[in-house]
Parts: sequence; C-alpha cells; structure tokens
Amino acid sequence: MTLTAVGVLLWPCLAGPCIWRWAEAYRRRYAAEWSEPFTPRRGLTRAEWCFGFFAALSLLPGLNTGRSLIGTLVLCGLSLLAALCDARYGVLPRRLSLLLFLAGVAESIVAGYFLSALTASLLAVAVAGILYGFARGGMGQGDIWYYAALAAWLSPLQTFLLLWLAALLGACFGILSRGFSSRRQATPFGPFLTLAVGLATPVGSWLGYG
Repeated sequence: MTLTAVGVLLWPCLAGPCIWRWAEAYRRRYAAEWSEPFTPRRGLTRAEWCFGFFAALSLLPGLNTGRSLIGTLVLCGLSLLAALCDARYGVLPRRLSLLLFLAGVAESIVAGYFLSALTASLLAVAVAGILYGFARGGMGQGDIWYYAALAAWLSPLQTFLLLWLAALLGACFGILSRGFSSRRQATPFGPFLTLAVGLATPVGSWLGYG
C-alpha cells in the first residue's frame, strides 16, 4: 500500500507536463470558439502543482474501497486535466467528460458495480439539470456532463455528497477570495468537483454512505 500511495502522489508530477500540453493543445485547436485570443502559457504554476498534489492525496482512500490503482491513476489524470482546462479557460470539454465516464464504466464493470455506477451518472444528470434550470448561469452545461462523468466512479448516495462537497469548497473559496480581491469574477466549478470526488469516498464512509 505504501508503494501504491507513493505512486499516486507522484502521478501529478509525472503527468503534469502532459496534462499542461493537452490543455494547451485543446485551447489552440478550438481557439475560434473563444472570444479571447489564445496566449500560450509555459508550464504549470505553483498553485496548479499544489492543487494536483492535494487532488491526488484526496483519491488515496478510494484504493481501500475496491478501486484499482490503474483506475485511480486514470481518474486522477483526467480529472486534473478537466480542472486545469476549467481553471485556465473556463471550459470543460465534453469529449474529456465522455472519456472519463467511459473509464468509470469500465472500472465499474471490472469491479462488479456497473448498475450502481450507471444509476449514479443518470442521477447526477437529473440533479444537475434541475440545478442548471435554477442556477441562471451559475452552473454551465460542461459542469453537468463533468459531474455525471465523475458520478460513474461513485455510488448513488455519494453522488449527492460529491455535489454538496464541491459547493461547500466553492463557497469557502469564494469567501476567502473576497478578502484578497475586491473584483468579482466568475469562479469555475470544475476544480471543486475534482477535489470533491476524492473526498466523497472517505466522507461518505464516515457518514455511512458507502
């Protein structure tokens, strides 16, 4: 387990350069869809490296609940890529969410909880769709598909917990950020979903929502 934990924690360092290049390549390819001009960025910032480390750290408890090491690395890599795209460019690619969903389905088939994963994803689409109707711009369509893709890695009850934790993390970040800046700007929801998917497993087990 020690070697597995070290491998998961080193994964952002190993995959970080690839994740950065994938994000930049996606932004360059679909630059015409953005109103802002494309400006290449070199590497990851310190904040992005720290985010990747803590996101990987939050995924470690999932290894004790039947999730495979390969599945954890795939979930970590794809979710970090989604978080980076959303944080930098304010977009969550649907193709990336689809790939994450298919990987979660494959993991659930191997682990023997396919129906639970499918139910969780459908539940996430329904809940997020309702919230999207009431949010009035606070939650984008990309957030809905990304939320549904992450739900494929969780149980139906953990799906609700995922959304609640992401909203709590986002609210805390919004409150803290106001103390450092007087400017009001939109906060991407994807990074908080990425952090919450790892926290949903230990918190759900603690609350009895395994």
